[in-house]
Amino acid sequence: MARIPLPVLGMDLLSDEVEMPAGTVREAINVDIDRSGQFRRRDGYTPVAVGTGFTHAHAFGGKLLVVRGDALLQVDTRTYASLMVAQIGLGPVAFTEYNGRLYVVCAKGLLAMDPGRDLATPAGVQLPDALPEVQARDSGTLTPGRYTVAISLVDGNGEESAACIVGQADTSAGLRLTGLTVAPGYRYRAYVTPPDGDVLYLAEEFEALSADYALTVYPGGALCETLDLAPFPSGHLVRAYAGRIYVASGDTLWFSEPLRPHLIAPRRGFVRFVGRIRFVELVEGGAYVGDSRGVWWLGGSDPSAWTQSLASSAKAVHCSSLLVPADQLAGDGQGAQAVWLSEEGYFAGAPGGVARPLQPGRIRLSPDIAGRSVLLLRGGIRQVVTLTASSPSPIVGVALDSTNEGYPC
Repeated sequence: MARIPLPVLGMDLLSDEVEMPAGTVREAINVDIDRSGQFRRRDGYTPVAVGTGFTHAHAFGGKLLVVRGDALLQVDTRTYASLMVAQIGLGPVAFTEYNGRLYVVCAKGLLAMDPGRDLATPAGVQLPDALPEVQARDSGTLTPGRYTVAISLVDGNGEESAACIVGQADTSAGLRLTGLTVAPGYRYRAYVTPPDGDVLYLAEEFEALSADYALTVYPGGALCETLDLAPFPSGHLVRAYAGRIYVASGDTLWFSEPLRPHLIAPRRGFVRFVGRIRFVELVEGGAYVGDSRGVWWLGGSDPSAWTQSLASSAKAVHCSSLLVPADQLAGDGQGAQAVWLSEEGYFAGAPGGVARPLQPGRIRLSPDIAGRSVLLLRGGIRQVVTLTASSPSPIVGVALDSTNEGYPC
């Protein structure tokens, strides 16, 4: 009776069927193999919700968020009751957490959700859809001339929306804003040019409790710094690092302004790549970004002054990246590393721009599939597990394992 040895060396996807090294297999389904050759069967699962069409999942605040159709649902993991927290439209969805807040990028733009809340709302402060009109007023202390007026909205934490010009008026005394949207808990800032001027200065700040407001003070405050800014567009990837938020939309990586994490500068606050951006991960000293050419290292702490160099020519699997803490992966201990799945297996990108393959010569995948990765600890083995899918191919999984000592296997 022939005996087949256990595949202590793991999977080999490249060798011919008749030339595979002893101790390897083509597939290892629902089995974990550690670097010493020990085997463990993976735990099973329990269905918690019946139905189809669930496309994304993310745990946040002790509850599970899932996407079904155009709705973002919150599932109580004890009762499995679901509650809709946002209408997000149809399209890609991605999550990231920063400063205790969850950010969701989707077809509707960038949403934010705080712990303990049951609602995801547009990130930052948004001006009302209905904007006021500017009219001349017979009383006031303004110098005669033509004035341009812009307004913004400020919340209770002092965060300001993008400013918007609402009109011009010729006056010899004062100005009036009519048709203001009442917004309790918020304040309006009115920016006005000097007479016949073109630079906006803060004139007044007032509670958003009335539909009309008279502007009678000469504009002598701070310059308007939010006039040419805007909220994030829709996108398919989102990350946050060092006070900024980054959103990938098609071939464009948008980044927020300093000290204004929810506003971008549409004229300058972006970097373009070739083809759809496949992943984005921020580490100390820069960022790793994958596109149709390979993976790029963008060096520097200021995205407006990044320097770009090729980190790897292996194309990354779409959406397959994550950050792994320094103590969870073998390396030089510089800090958290970016890990992504590529056509040549997993890569780790260290701070400073050095990317290294973790399974050289063992794996070949199509770079045109998409995947989602997670870091797990099961049975003493740390694993980066990536669920991948491409139509019409069936769903498959790929895993990178390490022992508790942090050595990749």
